[in-house]
Amino acid sequence: MAHLSASERESIVDAATGINDERAKAIALAGLGAAMAHLTEAQRGRLVDAAIGLNDEWAKADALAGLGGGMAHLTEPQRGRLVGAAIGIGDEGKRALALAAVLAGTAHLTYTQRERVAVAFNGIRDEEKVHVFATVVAGLTSLL
Repeated sequence: MAHLSASERESIVDAATGINDERAKAIALAGLGAAMAHLTEAQRGRLVDAAIGLNDEWAKADALAGLGGGMAHLTEPQRGRLVGAAIGIGDEGKRALALAAVLAGTAHLTYTQRERVAVAFNGIRDEEKVHVFATVVAGLTSLL
């Protein structure tokens, strides 16, 4: 994304947030998580809003997991909204996926945000945790 002009990046954000099919939108949003460094604060906010606005919890979890890769570039309120959305996912397996991605960006969370995620993650059954635990460990070791 670094090689694109500001208007081209805006077009890509518009395209991703304008997708009607929620599963397809989640894939597009997740893919832009790695590009957060090249987007404006407003564009990053639009991606967060679009992910949080997904009604399909599986799609939402996938989008949040992808956006979690850009935690370093989100504002504290944007990170807080991402944390809240991940915690609010009803399906335990998908909540574990989203929380693991958020925890991968642990170094960029406030103490309160880390505590909220840790409490929520600890409330998930071990069978679900094991699938995403490597991501969690990577995030926690980034604090060392």
